[in-house]
This record gives sequence, structure tokens and C-alpha cells, in this order.
Amino acid sequence: MTKRFTALGCALTVSVLALTTTAFADDDKNAAFYNAALGKVNSSLSETEGADQGRVASAEIANVRTLVGQGQAYVASDKLDEAAGILERAQVSARYARMKVERVGAESRATEAQTQATAALKAAADSKVAAETMQAKAKDLESRGL
Repeated sequence: MTKRFTALGCALTVSVLALTTTAFADDDKNAAFYNAALGKVNSSLSETEGADQGRVASAEIANVRTLVGQGQAYVASDKLDEAAGILERAQVSARYARMKVERVGAESRATEAQTQATAALKAAADSKVAAETMQAKAKDLESRGL
């Protein structure tokens, strides 16, 4: 499942980067372009929201939803220069929210791995003590000729 989220995060990052690059490559974008780009941001945001099990990025997600609404209002008002700026902010904020969710997931996996490593080290230490005890007992029996 974590591989899926990581792959999804990478795919979303690449697609949002591509959108950002194309958004500024040509100043003659029309309303359809901005509506489609804002829709893609909203769609990626829904995926991020679904992956945000701990609700760690809820404030960022709400902020991006507000930006998308503002962007759509600018497009409807034919203020495409303003829409371009809002689109860029929305894309960057959506990426930030996604990365925040991924970071928390990675930290959780790291904590779990650390817990497992600590348990394995304790088990190894316990086994060492038990082995040393048995070795001492074997030597004692051998020294007594048993």
C-alpha cells in the first residue's frame, strides 16, 4: 500500500510539475485551459485527501480548495492573468499537502521499523544470555565429568 502511495505521489508530482511548466510556457492560455488545470488540481487534491488518514494536511487541503474556487471565479470573470497566479499557488500548495501526507507516512513507517529493530535487538540479547548460560552449564557438567 505504501508503494502505491509513493508511486502515486511521484506521478502526481510529475504531472503537477508538467502543468506548472506548461502554464508559464505560453501566455495565450484560454479559459478552458485554466478550468482543466484547476480541475486536475482538485482531482489530485481528492486523492491526497483520501491518503490523509491522520488528517495532517486538512488545513492545506482546505486552502487549496479555496484557491481552486478563486481561480475558477477569475476564469469566469475572464481575469486569466489572475487565474494563472492562483493556478500556480494551487499547484504548489497541493504538492505541499501531498508531500506532508507522504512525510507523515514515512515517519510512521520509520517509527514502526525502529520499534521492530528494538524488539529484535532485545530478542538477540536475550538469546545471547540464554546461550551463555547454557554454555556455562555445559562446562560445569563437563568439569564434573558428567
